[in-house]
Amino acid sequence: MLTVCRTLMGDPELIMIDEPTEGLAPIIVQQVGDLIAEIARRGVAILLVEQKSRSQCGYRIVST
Repeated sequence: MLTVCRTLMGDPELIMIDEPTEGLAPIIVQQVGDLIAEIARRGVAILLVEQKSRSQCGYRIVST
C-alpha cells in the first residue's frame, strides 16, 4: 500500500496493482478494497490483477 500511496502523489491517470490482498487478513482485505474503490471514484483508472474471486476480495469492479 505504500507503493500505491507514493504513486498517487504523482497524480496518475492509471494505476496498475498486482495482488494487493495477497496474505492479508479478511478485515484488511475489505479495507484495501474500499481504498481501491475510493481511488477509482476520484477518477483514477485501475488495472487490478487478483487471483481471488470478487467475493473473496471484498470489492467489485466498477465503471464510471
